[in-house]
Amino acid sequence: MSLKERQKGDSLIFVLLGLGILIHFIVLLRFFSYFVRWFPSPLYFIIPFLTLSPYIVLIRYFRRKSAKALEEEVKYINQEFELPLSFETMGFKLLKAPAAKLVPFRNLIRKNLLRAGIYRSHYIYLANMVFWTFVSFPIAFLIIKFFYDTMFVLLFNFPAQLSLFLSLLGAFITSMGVYGIMIIWPNYLAGRLKRDIEKNLVYITNFMSILASAGATTEEIFLALARVGEIYGIKPIAKAIVKSVQLLGKDIYTTLDEESKRNPSRHFSELIQGFISSVKSGGKPEEYLLTMSDKYIELRKRMLSKVINQLNMAAEIYVAGLVALPVIFTTMMSIMGLLGGEVIAGLSAETMLALMSYIFLPLTATAVIVYIDAVVSGA
Repeated sequence: MSLKERQKGDSLIFVLLGLGILIHFIVLLRFFSYFVRWFPSPLYFIIPFLTLSPYIVLIRYFRRKSAKALEEEVKYINQEFELPLSFETMGFKLLKAPAAKLVPFRNLIRKNLLRAGIYRSHYIYLANMVFWTFVSFPIAFLIIKFFYDTMFVLLFNFPAQLSLFLSLLGAFITSMGVYGIMIIWPNYLAGRLKRDIEKNLVYITNFMSILASAGATTEEIFLALARVGEIYGIKPIAKAIVKSVQLLGKDIYTTLDEESKRNPSRHFSELIQGFISSVKSGGKPEEYLLTMSDKYIELRKRMLSKVINQLNMAAEIYVAGLVALPVIFTTMMSIMGLLGGEVIAGLSAETMLALMSYIFLPLTATAVIVYIDAVVSGA
């Protein structure tokens, strides 16, 4: 028997016992005058209420039985659905849900987790955030102190008095960095999911229109998307829709409406809302999907044109900053080095060339690579 069925049965028993007590109490009031005449004071008042003791015993018995059944059910559920020990659940298993109260912006993080397609309880993520924030402090402290004492003090003669202060400062910065990264991480995942969806919107609409033209129902369309959604970057969203419909028994269009409101992609939300309106108004969803596919093709063309312009700018920066400038700068510093003296701010030509080779060029090349990666990943 399930927990819900047991609770219904226990509730019915308690209601029947309550009715029995009420009827018994009314009968006692009706015959209270006879008790006054038959029994001396104060027995005429105590004895009638002693007749209620069987009801009290029954109530205590059923309450114990109900509590025991509930305890067994909860124990079974905990064994059946116990979280595995991993990097993502360690904090929750050790600190439990109350640790989440230490985190600000809880509702915002919860919304971002849902937008990112992560449907696990946000309490697990928040407790994990608190756990790794505190754990990172001693780990960072030990690592920084070890490297400072062994490398900077022994090899470079840095003052040993600063070891404790710098280690504490570095550990605090590391701990706050972990905290900040875990706050913005769901937002980053939501942005990545948005890019994946919008990159494949043309293929998603074509896939849906083919199934709709073949006579597939809305539920069958999203069931197919859940199976092959990894290709289109939409698998977590499609799986969540199918679970809500098949496991929770929700209406497919209500589920789609809820999903469109929390989806990170504005274009996909518009697609879902238009699809719902098309089906409910008696229109042809396959025609709507083909129309939206043409629209997304044009959007894709404009976006790719913008990406090409940005890559052209990156190529010009690369040629100017990493090809032409080093050649010109090396030539100038070589000539100035032959003449002797300082170049600028008390720095010699050799020092300027070293700064150019070991600081400016690596940083510039890294910035160009990061810029190109951001542009291409957005496409």
